Amino acid sequence: MTEIFIFNLSPDLIEAAQLFWHSDEVMDRFQKRYIEESIDNQDDPHVLYIAEEDQTPLGFIHVIEITEEISQKKCANVTLLAVTKEARGKGVGHALMVKAEMWAKEKRYPILQLEVFYNNDNARNFYESDGFMNDTIVMAKPLKD
Repeated sequence: MTEIFIFNLSPDLIEAAQLFWHSDEVMDRFQKRYIEESIDNQDDPHVLYIAEEDQTPLGFIHVIEITEEISQKKCANVTLLAVTKEARGKGVGHALMVKAEMWAKEKRYPILQLEVFYNNDNARNFYESDGFMNDTIVMAKPLKD
């Protein structure tokens, strides 16, 4: 049930990315692979929270331990966060981020980080309003023949 719910949100995540230089098929394969790898990874400390109302899932967040690239310290990394269209703007994403931050603090991680697609203005604004700051930006240039 949980995996079905998460995979059903995949088209919304792909749409938000707005990476026009990748085909829909490539983005779909990427998203499915990324979700599978994130959820199936049992090697590192991780947590998956599902937000529900009346046993109806509204959103989820997946957080793992990684080694932060600059300091080389262990930290928490949000690999996935998604909320259903019906639940957006109702505090579900914020509640999930609070849970992620609580988990990270319990583990005594100095940083909670995440990656967000640059074109996803809604997500970037959401994270910035929650205190996240730009760290690095990956840039891409599609090359034409």
